[in-house]
Amino acid sequence: MKYWAAILLAVLANVTANISLKYFSKEIDFESESSVLIQSLSRPSLWIGLVSAALLLVFYVYALRGISLALAYAVVTGLALVCLTLASSPLFGLTITWSNYAGMILVVSGILLLST
Repeated sequence: MKYWAAILLAVLANVTANISLKYFSKEIDFESESSVLIQSLSRPSLWIGLVSAALLLVFYVYALRGISLALAYAVVTGLALVCLTLASSPLFGLTITWSNYAGMILVVSGILLLST
């Protein structure tokens, strides 16, 4: 059970990292080459993204001790994909279509089939 908790924490960290880095990408002016590094280091969204990515790695590696590699990878990437799609609607204005919902159902169904 503790490995599954670690996998779910890895999914949460993955989602947090991706959302934070998306915000970071919108905050930085990449055209002004001289100040990109200084701008980057002063943005909380970058640091939240980096810390979340590190936590993702820690939780994922721990979960690999008790969950097969194929299943762990499918769960972390698949559930993160579903969560990011759902979060992108209110956060970034993504329109979720019926085919998107069908795809998310297929992803979750595939993960359930892999875990049995």
